Amino acid sequence: MSDDTLIAYALGLLDDHEAREVERHLESHPQDAARVREHLESLTAVVLSEAPEPLPDGAEAALLERIREQPSVDEDHEKVSAPPPITTLPRRPRARSWLALAATLALLAVGFGALRPLATDLWVGWRVNRYQARAGAVTEVLTDAGGERLGQLVRLTDNRLLVAMDEPPPRRQVYQAWEIAGDTLSSRGTWQGRLFAIDPLAANSTFGVTLEPPGGSAQPTSTPLLLFPL
Repeated sequence: MSDDTLIAYALGLLDDHEAREVERHLESHPQDAARVREHLESLTAVVLSEAPEPLPDGAEAALLERIREQPSVDEDHEKVSAPPPITTLPRRPRARSWLALAATLALLAVGFGALRPLATDLWVGWRVNRYQARAGAVTEVLTDAGGERLGQLVRLTDNRLLVAMDEPPPRRQVYQAWEIAGDTLSSRGTWQGRLFAIDPLAANSTFGVTLEPPGGSAQPTSTPLLLFPL
């Protein structure tokens, strides 16, 4: 399994279905499980290096109450009966200790609300650095028509792009990428997050980004956020 996927799992950036697929894979691939453990330990070190923010009064009790009230859900997201009483189990083998660390990080994310933005920043920075390290890669700052920074773009020699926006799209909107080659306009996909990779574009084409409704549009419905000639 690719290191990109394992790091995204460690950072909690996969959806439920993707995360379950990774967990099934890790059960039979101890080397990948060890890699995830290393990523989790690195993330924990970063989190612990940050000064903790004080919790508001009653936050701990409110969190515990929310956990108690949460209904059980099966894999098809259907409510099932209340969970059985907790039973003490024998200690898990050391090879699975990373699961406990993952659970700890999940609780930190719920309790403090700061881990996910930090994880996203780490993930975006890691991916950008990977692209920048490739031979011939060129990094450009992306700005809007008024000169305000929107993010950055890493362009490879074959016109593949990695776009890292500074902010995610507004709620109920997505980023949609476009290629303008001569008189032809074509969509290159939609993204709900800050980071998107674009397959090779035609030489001398223009790359653009607009904000669109979920699912994207056949034609741009808003003024382009940016237009970048290649």
